[in-house]
Amino acid sequence: MVIQRLSDLLFRRVVDADGKPLGHVFDVRCRANGECRVTELIYGSRGLLESVGLKEPDMKHVNWEQVLQVSEHEIKLRDSRDANAREH
Repeated sequence: MVIQRLSDLLFRRVVDADGKPLGHVFDVRCRANGECRVTELIYGSRGLLESVGLKEPDMKHVNWEQVLQVSEHEIKLRDSRDANAREH
């Protein structure tokens, strides 16, 4: 799948290599050197309390190199253990 806009990645579901849900994309980090290249995804879970601002969302970030596949509905990471995700 070809991404046309960075906003196409926002709110997309993130899963590990085994298909286990890890959360949704909240933000995308990029580097611009003549052209924009995605370097990192910020993702996590967000429930009702986070949505109304009563609790901070549980967010993690992962390098773009750890992305195995981007499909219409989800982003699959290479490492099924989620070991490359770091707390944000």
